[in-house]
Amino acid sequence: MRERLCKTVQERFERELDLSVERMREAMSPYVRFIEAEQARMGEARASLEDINQMMETIKSGMEVPMAQTG
Repeated sequence: MRERLCKTVQERFERELDLSVERMREAMSPYVRFIEAEQARMGEARASLEDINQMMETIKSGMEVPMAQTG
């Protein structure tokens, strides 16, 4: 009887623990989705900035006058 009681208590504890973890995941899911969306948005912005920087470097290098042609 004692073993059965321990087993029942253990099973109940594990079930309640699983339910608590699931409730926490559900409560956090909007925040997780927001963070994932923001990370994606920031990655896109970073890629755009890198493209712009590369274009600026290309324009800048095209504007430079070689030393032999000056003076």
